[in-house]
Amino acid sequence: MFYNSTGYQSIPTYFNVLARGIIKEATGVTANLKLYNHPLPITSKQEGLAANAGAFFAAMIFCVGMAFIPTGLITFVVRERE
Repeated sequence: MFYNSTGYQSIPTYFNVLARGIIKEATGVTANLKLYNHPLPITSKQEGLAANAGAFFAAMIFCVGMAFIPTGLITFVVRERE
């Protein structure tokens, strides 16, 4: 059986289907199982990483933008030398 391991609900859903299959195979009765999946609270380390990730992406966007300024000046110098 295949499942998507990137979704939060995929592993509990997989085990729910697996348990229903085992119960049906063992007893011959189709069982209805309810599944409750509650996420764990976010830790302070995860909050810090999320805050730093935003700053990192902002710095990367700024660096990419600043890379175009010297290239614009250099193209003018190269055209003058031709």
